[in-house]
This record gives sequence, structure tokens and C-alpha cells, in this order.
Amino acid sequence: MADVFIEAFGVINEASEIFAKGVYVFNKGSGIIDEGVETFNKGSDIIGEDAEAFNKGFYVIAKGVDRMDKTKTLSNKAQNY
Repeated sequence: MADVFIEAFGVINEASEIFAKGVYVFNKGSGIIDEGVETFNKGSDIIGEDAEAFNKGFYVIAKGVDRMDKTKTLSNKAQNY
């Protein structure tokens, strides 16, 4: 009976070890997921900043074109005189 009891302890210890290893791997995975999310968020920030800069650039171009059109109109009016 004592032998069976001691043997069972060996099995419990092994199971505990496997469980501990599993928890460790799970935690490591969580760390990787967190890092991935962080990287993803950082990427979103960069894209957001780029999009903002891109839109600002377009706004400047549009403003420039608008000014050019106004100049053309004035130039045409002057030619009519």
C-alpha cells in the first residue's frame, strides 16, 4: 500500500511539473500577445500621424490650386480690358 502511495506522489509531482510548464508557456504567450498589441497600436499611431500629414499636404495643394484659379480669373479679366 505504501508503495502505491509513494508511486502516486511521483505521478502527482510529474503532473504538477507539466501544469507549471503549461502555465509558464501560457504566460509567455500572453507576453507575446501584449507585445503584438503594443506594436499594432504603435503602428496605428504612425498610420494616423501619416494620414494627418497626408491630408494636410492635400489641403495645402488644394489651397494652392484655388489661389492659382483666382489668379487665372484675374489674369483673364485683365486681358479683357
